[in-house]
Amino acid sequence: MPSAPVGGTFGSADITQSVCNEKDAILMKDDLYYNAETEFIFNDKKYIISGWLNEDGTYTVALYSIEENSQELFSCTSRSRQDVVETFETAKIFDNRTIYDVEKDITVTYG
Repeated sequence: MPSAPVGGTFGSADITQSVCNEKDAILMKDDLYYNAETEFIFNDKKYIISGWLNEDGTYTVALYSIEENSQELFSCTSRSRQDVVETFETAKIFDNRTIYDVEKDITVTYG
């Protein structure tokens, strides 16, 4: 399931990187609805977001830091995948900002 970075040369490196990050963030959002498993970097820190369907029919999305002492930073479970994704989208878990506030600074490394 690893994805290759989106990129190429089109204008300056800054524009290319911005396009890459925008596509990565859009793909990551879409994946949240379908058993997500995405690793990404934000502010030089590594994170993994995972989503799974539970035996009782509920859906869970959780965000973890990837480090020596990894921590769960976010978790939401509901019967509605839309509620879970919307809760993640509005959670201020990235330096008190939402995923949309920081999406330009995120680089997806897996997923």
